[in-house]
Amino acid sequence: MSGFRFQSKYESRVNLLERYRQFIDGHPGFEMHAIGINLQFAQDAELFMNRVEAAAQSVRYKVLQYAKRQHDGIVPIVGFSWLHCETSKKHYARTLARYLYFAVQSEDGLGELSHGCQGLSRAVTAQEPPSSQNRCTFVDSIFFQAFVQPPCSNDYSIDTFAKLYYVVAPNGNVNRSADFVRHVAVHLIYAMRGAYILKCGSRWDSEMDEQLSMKFLSEQHDNAYSVIQGTKRIAALCIEPVEGKVQWDEKGEVNVLTVSGMVLVSV
Repeated sequence: MSGFRFQSKYESRVNLLERYRQFIDGHPGFEMHAIGINLQFAQDAELFMNRVEAAAQSVRYKVLQYAKRQHDGIVPIVGFSWLHCETSKKHYARTLARYLYFAVQSEDGLGELSHGCQGLSRAVTAQEPPSSQNRCTFVDSIFFQAFVQPPCSNDYSIDTFAKLYYVVAPNGNVNRSADFVRHVAVHLIYAMRGAYILKCGSRWDSEMDEQLSMKFLSEQHDNAYSVIQGTKRIAALCIEPVEGKVQWDEKGEVNVLTVSGMVLVSV
């Protein structure tokens, strides 16, 4: 069929299904078919977001401005704003809960990030509640260390997660669209900014606040933030038109998203 694409615009650009084909049928870092409160770290993620909101309301406004540093390094007039919509909070928390599980299951070779992952794993084994100070500290550490993870030969942990989330598709082909990847990236960016705000709110060091922002929230440097921003932009450029949203599964089958749900198209 002339001009017919057998891949989505996003997949044809990034080739993630080919690159990570060994994980198409599953990955130990993902809870398959689990949603919402059934995710192991659902409460941990919700409490993390509550702490971010509380910290954002108490830190000096300059920290909120630093948290929203623009791609060119300029500090904006309008600073970070926490989520006010309960539905959005739930969507963000689901992604963050999945990242916590991914990080804990993949902690080998993650440097400083592994300490928080090991601590959270021990807290879970000891049946400490998500609200315990110990467990909250480990969760905050995981997101902060993912935020400040140094450059390495492999991808940054938080960006690897976003890509594998698309490949593994633990909830089915709904996870394999450019729009979904863009939303996951937005949720992770919120978590990194939140981790930065929590760190700034935990001590008074205005010089360090600015340095952290310059080094890890500026796309002028090699950091996890700039990489996940790149993933978000590529996905945004590849979003299919709403009136003809097409998705491709791992078998090359074409599915069209309609008002009645996904419809398999035989070609």
